[in-house]
Amino acid sequence: MTECNQCGRPAVKNYNGHPLCVACWGQLQGIDIKQREQLLREAVTHMQEINALENQMYTSVGLSPPAPKYDFSHLRVPQPNIYNNINVENSVVGAINTGEVQNIDIAMGDISAQGQKEVADSIKELTEAILKSNELDEAQKNEALENISYLSTQAALPKEERKKGVIKATLNGLKEVVSTSNGVLGLWQKVEPILNQIGF
Repeated sequence: MTECNQCGRPAVKNYNGHPLCVACWGQLQGIDIKQREQLLREAVTHMQEINALENQMYTSVGLSPPAPKYDFSHLRVPQPNIYNNINVENSVVGAINTGEVQNIDIAMGDISAQGQKEVADSIKELTEAILKSNELDEAQKNEALENISYLSTQAALPKEERKKGVIKATLNGLKEVVSTSNGVLGLWQKVEPILNQIGF
């Protein structure tokens, strides 16, 4: 299987001749979406300013303002990230890598479809506990999410295609991070045996 030229994980997409894994492709898509939404916000703001200035010009000389020159009601207002499987509170969105959460959310759908409901449920519980934790800082949360994202994409692959050595190292790295949070550590002890199944 072709490997991602950014991180060495199994590639699933090709971007301008560069093979990318689910995680790296998701990050690229996330950046593209944010850039497009920023441009849309700027365009709408500019049109609002022009309409407001025109209204001000007419009212200043005692005339009724004309119909707005620009109608942007048809434009899609940028929506926050929507996840089908994971509950993400708005208060944490600015502090986490939403691209990794999106990857986890997508992979969870594939994992559940393959009949691995226990694994998908464990990933959901652990991800949400990490996002809500007050004991983990921003860097620790994002490190944990990166590890869960990789484990999720591996769990969605056929067993013969999984990189068991990397999975084991990722699980150890994840355990090291969550061990600093008493709240998450209790849950980790429950889900660890289930997540270990990904590497078997």
